[in-house]
Amino acid sequence: MCNNESSMVYITNGNLKNILSKFNTSVDNNADYSRLYEQPLNKILSGKELSALAAYKSFCENPQDALNYYKRIDMSYAKTSRLVFEGSQKPAYHCDIGCERLNSDYYNIEIPNEIVHKGSEEVERYRAFAKEHASLLRTDPNAFLLKQDAHFFLKNPPKEIQGANSGVHEFENYDLPIIKNAISQLLEDAEKFRHQTTETKKIIAAYGYGTHRHLDVLNGIKDSTIYIWHHTYKNELKTLLQRYFRVKLNKHLSFEGSLLKQLGFRRCSCCT
Repeated sequence: MCNNESSMVYITNGNLKNILSKFNTSVDNNADYSRLYEQPLNKILSGKELSALAAYKSFCENPQDALNYYKRIDMSYAKTSRLVFEGSQKPAYHCDIGCERLNSDYYNIEIPNEIVHKGSEEVERYRAFAKEHASLLRTDPNAFLLKQDAHFFLKNPPKEIQGANSGVHEFENYDLPIIKNAISQLLEDAEKFRHQTTETKKIIAAYGYGTHRHLDVLNGIKDSTIYIWHHTYKNELKTLLQRYFRVKLNKHLSFEGSLLKQLGFRRCSCCT
């Protein structure tokens, strides 16, 4: 239990990512990202992506130093077009690592790209739908997805709820050798994919660092080179690297309560 602000407390992986999304992760031309991981990453990830990973690593390793180094964070939970629950309720930190809310926290869900690109009216319609069916979302995400498809007729519906179930135990059963092997295999597979044809190599050279902006990704063209490069290789690599840094440096996402209060967190009412 946390009896004072210097006690170590816990947050969800989703809330950690929310903190880091507000860091100033603009590319530092003097930064040496070659030391970020034991294998080079700059052939697949952009400078901005490497900077964001460096922020994740730093915050896990020494959050106070990271906070001092990066831009002061505005933790006002303003409305965003990408999230369903856009309200101003502060995120919670937890005194008990076994707290039910920590391990089943749906901190938010991402609105599908296809909805976002249809404009603000469709976003608000989707937001209303998700809130109306929030209980189904919590108890049976697959049923929620089926109902979503029936209402919105998406051409490329998501197969899972992005942002759900981000609890502290998400990656607890992974050990470092397993994660390192997965990273090495993914980097090897990415190079094989890149060099499978001359055309593939040209496409990745031209668009590989800004895949999130490419129309094939935004429109969900799943058989396109850039869509595959973005989802199968780049995103999966970033997920594995975050997992590696977390398991190595701060497995349970434990931080001082005073630091999280600086960032706008409140104490969970269920485990205090």
